[in-house]
Amino acid sequence: MIRARGRLDYVPILPAARSDEVARRYSSQLHVNTVSETDALIMNTRIAPFDSKDARRAVSFALDRNEILRRNGSAQFAQPTCQILPPNFPGYKPYCPYTLVGARAGTWRAADLATAQKLIARSHTRGMRVTVLSPSGDYNQRTAGYLVQLLDRLGYRASRRHVPYDVLSRSPSFSGSRSHMQIALTQWFADYPSAASFIKSSFICHGQTNDSGFCDPRLDSEMRQAEALASTDPGKADTQWAHIDRELTDAAPWISYSNGKERDFVSKRVGNFQLHPVWSVLFDQLWVR
Repeated sequence: MIRARGRLDYVPILPAARSDEVARRYSSQLHVNTVSETDALIMNTRIAPFDSKDARRAVSFALDRNEILRRNGSAQFAQPTCQILPPNFPGYKPYCPYTLVGARAGTWRAADLATAQKLIARSHTRGMRVTVLSPSGDYNQRTAGYLVQLLDRLGYRASRRHVPYDVLSRSPSFSGSRSHMQIALTQWFADYPSAASFIKSSFICHGQTNDSGFCDPRLDSEMRQAEALASTDPGKADTQWAHIDRELTDAAPWISYSNGKERDFVSKRVGNFQLHPVWSVLFDQLWVR
């Protein structure tokens, strides 16, 4: 936050209970922008039931993305998604195969439980135990609670385990004592506006942050090609990353469900508000009357 003339002129955190009210009453002072961040479920592709692509896709079809947003306060906080790359990002092209028929191209509309049940039946995984790893934070706890209810409804025997962030930071992958857990919640933020930096390390075989264990040598080759194209033909590189994003969404090693929004509320005295897609508010561009 910044202070000018002894008064608070910029408030970076807006409580959920006041967000919708502020949007109605002070729309000219509220700036809502999608940020370069994707919220997702990491699926453990090494063990049952989610070593089955059908089982992973079933969960994505069944996931009510709007219900997650509702439980966490307001649509002011996030918007539904199905894919890895966030909006307004290099390589982004709207894509959502996990929704009811009739949705606008690339847009999530509603959960499709009928398709989910068919895929679970085909995967022969109904009745299996599923453990959800839930990091610290009210948002994660509410999301994990909904997920356990959904998995039970789909015929699994679900439970969750809360793991503090300091424990996760020491061993972030599905390994060791947590090798039996099948799902973990994650929030993935861009540290640079590059599809390669957003995707590669989490999905290339043996990637540094490949917590799902997903491995497809053909996609590895496509990622390396797209990365190499960035310096010679950025447009073609973006097209290649959009294709890779679609393939990863179809394979579902992650089930993406929302992109976060940044809500910045400023006083009437603040002008020239600008938001960078990665580095957030450009404080040096603000002026205060």
